[in-house]
Order: sequence, then C-alpha cells, then structure tokens
Amino acid sequence: MKYYSHYRMRDHYWRQYEKICHRCLVNYDFIGKLETLSEDGPSLLKMAGIRDRVAFPPIHQHTRGDEVLKYCSKFPPDDTKQIGELYFSNFAMFGYEFLGPVKSNVKNS
Repeated sequence: MKYYSHYRMRDHYWRQYEKICHRCLVNYDFIGKLETLSEDGPSLLKMAGIRDRVAFPPIHQHTRGDEVLKYCSKFPPDDTKQIGELYFSNFAMFGYEFLGPVKSNVKNS
C-alpha cells in the first residue's frame, strides 16, 4: 500500500476516471453503477433499444461496507487517506461519500 500511495505513473487499470473517461470530450447520457445494476441495467438496455434481446445477470452479492472496513483496517490510516485523496474526484464524480465505510478509520490520523 505504501508503494501505491505515492505518486507514480499507473497503468490504465489504476488511473483515476477523470484521466480516462474524457468527460470534457464525451457527452455521456448514461452513467450506471454496479450496486444499482438491477435498476440501471434495464434502463441502459432500453436506451440502446436492445432490452428485448439482452439482459444483465442478477447481482447476488457485493462487498458490504463492514467488509471493506475490515480489509482496510489492516493498512495504516494515513496510507488509506492518501489513496482516498488520489481518488477524491472519483468519489465526487459518481456520488459516493469520500472514503465511505473506511472514513472512521482515517479520521483520527
């Protein structure tokens, strides 16, 4: 985690969305979230005109906040906060609370 929390060039899997989604160049008309796929999926398929031919599989489980907190509690709070700050724009862009379930871990750091 210490390695990642310092600035360095990252491959496209780890870049912030603002650096790869080109939101200033692309006029997005739909942004969905995995957590709301059961609602977002049918809307997207309807917009694409393929709702009758394609369906998203059901989502059976996602990582709960307490699981994220348990995992992230293994890392130093300062590192977690620093990584969160690298992705601050992602939290804001997609309507997530900054640091979400791990906020309680880093507030005292």
